[in-house]
Amino acid sequence: MPLDQLITEYPDVTKNILVNLASRLARTTEDFILFVEKDIKPL
Repeated sequence: MPLDQLITEYPDVTKNILVNLASRLARTTEDFILFVEKDIKPL
């Protein structure tokens, strides 16, 4: 099913998918930032 059709026919499902992906991206980004900050040592 093309993405345009999914958005048109199932807007609630599409919204749930996008919110879930955004949440995962935010968590991954936060984890990465913590990882990088932990490994940075002052000179």
